[in-house]
Order: sequence, then C-alpha cells, then structure tokens
Amino acid sequence: LATLSGSVSLVLPLPARVPGGPPPPVSFVLFADAGARDEALAGRKPSSSQPLASGASVGYGLRFGPIRFDVAHNARGERMTHVGLVGDEFG
Repeated sequence: LATLSGSVSLVLPLPARVPGGPPPPVSFVLFADAGARDEALAGRKPSSSQPLASGASVGYGLRFGPIRFDVAHNARGERMTHVGLVGDEFG
C-alpha cells in the first residue's frame, strides 16, 4: 500500500424557505483531511531522509447542487481553494 488517506465531513444543509417545502440544494460543509504516502512505493525518489510524506488540512466549503467550493488550510499554514463537482474525488 503506497498511499493512505482519510476525510471527515460535517454537512449542514440550509433550511427550506417554506416550512415543509423541499430544502434548497445548498449546504455548508466543515471537513478535515489527512494522508500519508510511502515515496519509494509510489515510484518517487524519497527526499533526503524522509521516505514517508504526510499531511493534514481542515477547511470549509459550500455545495450548490453538484458544484462544490472548498477552502482548506494545511498544517504549514498554506491555503488552497478547490472548485469542482461533488463526488469528483471518487472517480
């Protein structure tokens, strides 16, 4: 196994505009991601004496139907913005 990753998300749908009506296809999301990769098994030359690369991030986002907008911050303080389709990380 060259890569191990995991993610936890809390999805908070916006309430319906009309009581008892369908909710809008909009939700707010909080998430945390973490992963590790064995550089040698992944076919990469390990940098210095670090054969294992790892990282973690936390973030928030909005879902508008199938479209997602995410902002994540990693442990080094770097920020990354992602726009894509919900579920695109699976295929």
